[in-house]
Amino acid sequence: WTESWPEFFSKRLQGQISRAYTRPSYGGAAGGQDAASPVFAEEDPLLRDLGARICKQLQNLLGVEGLRPALLHGDLWIGNTLADKEGPLLIDPACYFGHSEAELA
Repeated sequence: WTESWPEFFSKRLQGQISRAYTRPSYGGAAGGQDAASPVFAEEDPLLRDLGARICKQLQNLLGVEGLRPALLHGDLWIGNTLADKEGPLLIDPACYFGHSEAELA
């Protein structure tokens, strides 16, 4: 939980940038290494700098003044349905509070 959407998104973005260099499942794409190679680039200063600059501007970029968190679904798909003797049920194990426009894409 964070106090603001920009703070949450900044942490999330920084985490994604870091994982691009440390997790083989990302294929080392940020470092330009072959996914089969055990060696991945440690860091790309240009990407880190760009990420840091974006994070500093998130309050302005997101236009979130006065925004209240909305309850959002995380992965709504057919696998989130169940049925019992009374009929169908909808479950959402990944719901969260976030920016009200997060799922407009």
